[in-house]
Amino acid sequence: MKNSITITPILESMLTPEEVQRVVKLIGPKELLLIDSTTMTVGKTRLPWAPYHGERAGIKLQVALRAENGQPFR
Repeated sequence: MKNSITITPILESMLTPEEVQRVVKLIGPKELLLIDSTTMTVGKTRLPWAPYHGERAGIKLQVALRAENGQPFR
């Protein structure tokens, strides 16, 4: 993963060096992803199966983004 952000610095702030090595060896290097969770609301008639606060309807949209560039993760 050239030029990507990994979870290793985060692990180093929470674990001992030995624990970090054990985790990295166990899961391998992983790319850091950011999770955005947004509720999208519309009129009740647009999504009658998704009631949200009375006369509104809504769905929860969750998207994973790459930390290095903010692009969606596939």
